[in-house]
Amino acid sequence: MLRYRSLLYFVGTHGISKGFMRAQRYKEYSVFKCSCPSLQFVRYVHFKSKLFGNQTRWKSFVWPLVSVPLICSGCFVLKATMQDDKSETVVSSLLPKGQQKLEDPDDSVSSAKKVPKSRDSTVILSGLFFEISLGLTGSLFAWKLGLPVFGKGFHISPSIFLQGAIASVPLLGFVYVLEQLPFQWLKETASQTQRIIAEVFLPRSSPEIGLLCACTGLAEEVAFRSFLYSWLVSRMHLSATQGLIVSSVVFGLFHPVSPAYVYIASLAGSYFGFLYIVSGNNIVVPAVAHAVYDYVILEISRYQMIQKNSNLSNKDKME
Repeated sequence: MLRYRSLLYFVGTHGISKGFMRAQRYKEYSVFKCSCPSLQFVRYVHFKSKLFGNQTRWKSFVWPLVSVPLICSGCFVLKATMQDDKSETVVSSLLPKGQQKLEDPDDSVSSAKKVPKSRDSTVILSGLFFEISLGLTGSLFAWKLGLPVFGKGFHISPSIFLQGAIASVPLLGFVYVLEQLPFQWLKETASQTQRIIAEVFLPRSSPEIGLLCACTGLAEEVAFRSFLYSWLVSRMHLSATQGLIVSSVVFGLFHPVSPAYVYIASLAGSYFGFLYIVSGNNIVVPAVAHAVYDYVILEISRYQMIQKNSNLSNKDKME
């Protein structure tokens, strides 16, 4: 009997104390809510920040991060190109139709001298900003969709970098064979590419070009291989071949120098996608191959233009 009464006493006091504690907590919460609305708002915002993964948070946070860098980089590129294109359009409009042809590669070398240094730095900075924004956008979409940002088989080792560097050799040989073919559209594409290189990359140093090529290789491979190809295969349920073709075509359309250049870039994109598949979905191999390919092409083109420029100056001195 004594044990029964002590048990009832314990249960009663425990229930009263728990009820008192609940009332005290409710009272404190009410006072906190009434007297500190700013702190309550901060608490609400902190609670909402935990819901970043739902659809509302995705639309409100991610789209500004995606659209603002792309819009700003596009404005930088347009501003940099319009400064020099205005004078070219005025001069070309005054020329007869027969003389409004594509410039010779020798003329592109001399036109590089007329490009102001401020425009060169603006183009380089805007290119870096655009490529970094592209890589971050691809990484963000891949992370949001649950895809591995750097591929399922991502790992870094000296042999992986060596494989990527060696993998750029067949693509360089393919470009060399294309340059030897006697087709007019290939010559026009080569002259347009040389003109762009002369205006933008001829006055730049090798470390600056290497930095831009490294950022370009990693950013574009993350965007078009880690995100786009993986999304097409895993989410859209395309086959590996179909995903490779679609991602390569989009990659080619992303390089609209000329219609022929879009076709060549699509072939290069298919090769990079093939490297991504063969390497076990490791983004390092195609990224290194892409960066080495761009760097070698730009350095060879710069060397050829410097040689042509020196030959032209020697001819002028002799005359």
